[in-house]
Amino acid sequence: MTTAETLKRLDLFAHFSEQQIGQLCGSAKQISHPAGARLVARDEVSREIYLLTEGSLRVCAMTPFGDFEFTRLGRGDLFGEVNFIDEHGRMGEVQALTDVELLVFSQSDLAALADLDPSFERALYWCFWKSLSAKLRAANMYLTRFFSPGVTAGSRTCTPSAAEAPTGNGGLDMAARRDLFREQRLPSMEINFLSSLSSEEAYEPGATIFREGDAGDKMYVIAKGQVMISKSVDGAGEEALSFLGRGDYFGEMSLIDKQPRSADAKAHPEEGAVVLGLRHEVVEQILDIDRLSSLRLLKILCRLVSERLRKLNEKLLGWHLVSGGGVEPPAPRVSDLSQREAV
Repeated sequence: MTTAETLKRLDLFAHFSEQQIGQLCGSAKQISHPAGARLVARDEVSREIYLLTEGSLRVCAMTPFGDFEFTRLGRGDLFGEVNFIDEHGRMGEVQALTDVELLVFSQSDLAALADLDPSFERALYWCFWKSLSAKLRAANMYLTRFFSPGVTAGSRTCTPSAAEAPTGNGGLDMAARRDLFREQRLPSMEINFLSSLSSEEAYEPGATIFREGDAGDKMYVIAKGQVMISKSVDGAGEEALSFLGRGDYFGEMSLIDKQPRSADAKAHPEEGAVVLGLRHEVVEQILDIDRLSSLRLLKILCRLVSERLRKLNEKLLGWHLVSGGGVEPPAPRVSDLSQREAV
């Protein structure tokens, strides 16, 4: 099978045009490694992107208590996109569990193609967003399984109670909405589109915006106050994953992978929060793959998910160290949560 045929069969690349697939192939080289080989080191400063085409890998960190696995990757999984986006060191060491074959995409080649062709850059970041969403959802699942080792994918049924209704108007006129999106340096057309089609929602301190297990029909951006993203973990209670402030987006994962919410979102217990809700129809229009104006927002979302993934992996590693390397469940496979072959 040619490189182009391999890429076309994977959902991650299903939105690429024939020309863009050809551009990708020109920036890729095929490599192979035997079982046990180390492909990249933790904290290594490199920005190549890898696509696993055959075999199995694990992403791990060396600790005084042995290796700690963040995740396992299978055929069709991508890694290295976080480093391409944020330019920081590798989150973990990548080791081959079996003999593996990969495509390696040159960072400099991809960056040059993106500079020359905004439509290619947009397709590339769409690919990143799909991959990052699956990884963050897998990491959220691992958080639950870390404290409840018997829980496996699909075995835990979440029956959420109803989220709390907004308390009323948060005092945002159209000018204030435009200012919020203007701060993110979005194009004028996107500013007007999002400002006019977003719904204002004000929440009292500690109020629940959505719960884990809810169907996701909106993405939100914070206008005032803060929002806590958290998860209820058996044996550990409520664990805060991140605190988000003005201009931060949340709730976007369910819109890309069409799966239920993977965590709770609550207004800050002291400040409360005012958010703008963007229904999935609005998000789909603004991020339409056939539009050029969506690139800035797409990059913001990719960077946000990258930051959350880094923070969550460091939290998991910290718990492993604090527990003295106590018993932990098998690391989740990203491929368990993502579609593999394009339909």
